[in-house]
Amino acid sequence: MIDFAAIRNQNPLLDVVSRYVELKRKGNSYVGLCAFHGEKTPSFTVFNSRDGLMRYHCFGCGASGDVVDFLSEIEGVDATEACKRLSAGALPHIGTFKPPIPPPPDESSLWKPIVPVPDDAPAYDPSKTFNPIRGKIVRYQPVRTDVYRDASGRLLCYVVRIELGDGQKICPTVTFCSGPGGIKQWAAKRMQPPYPLLGLDALAARPNDCVLLVSGEKCWQVAEQHMENFVAISWLGGDQAVGSADITPLKNRYIVYWPDADPSSKRSMIDVHNRIGAN
Repeated sequence: MIDFAAIRNQNPLLDVVSRYVELKRKGNSYVGLCAFHGEKTPSFTVFNSRDGLMRYHCFGCGASGDVVDFLSEIEGVDATEACKRLSAGALPHIGTFKPPIPPPPDESSLWKPIVPVPDDAPAYDPSKTFNPIRGKIVRYQPVRTDVYRDASGRLLCYVVRIELGDGQKICPTVTFCSGPGGIKQWAAKRMQPPYPLLGLDALAARPNDCVLLVSGEKCWQVAEQHMENFVAISWLGGDQAVGSADITPLKNRYIVYWPDADPSSKRSMIDVHNRIGAN
């Protein structure tokens, strides 16, 4: 039986990654060019997680995990073989980078979201999410999955929340897509803007109720549960994407703006308010 915990503790991730990726310190983390997809701007990060282990995550392609995951993927072997190589010290020497397996071509431009989702589409399984940037299935393990629907209740997309540790998270948008050769499957690909609001079906069903605008899916769920006299609404993509949100359904509605306690969220609320007033 393989003692995965012992192997992780005995093989610091930073040491292993540094044999394949040139890393530079950035605050408490380390960054470099991702070995799992082609990029020119570093988006690959190694950081300390709350469980005491170092983990990696690429904010470009979504690759993430611990030292066993890293060696398994970069060497193209399963977890058992990766553990054997870590135990035997069968790794490139520090300072002499071993060229990783060439990543597959980025096919994200070839995958087109189908919005709304067809009635005959299969149910979404987070553990079988296709990543067009990496050209492979990734096994998402989200702590929450939020459903976006249009005003008539038709399914548009999902947003999955994946916590990386040390307070870091990613929230990919997953849509049902058509790809090369006519293949169709759930993929980590956001639709083209303007982006839909979260809660459009409730907004349409309750035309006379006050709207409570919050920042993000997590706050939306809390508002749904505890502020039932309001129609809870948020938008796709976080504060950085607020300018791409389709806010036309909010016109002529009475709105209470409830930002998070940070400058970014407050600016987003002001942006929505000003855009509604300008229409």
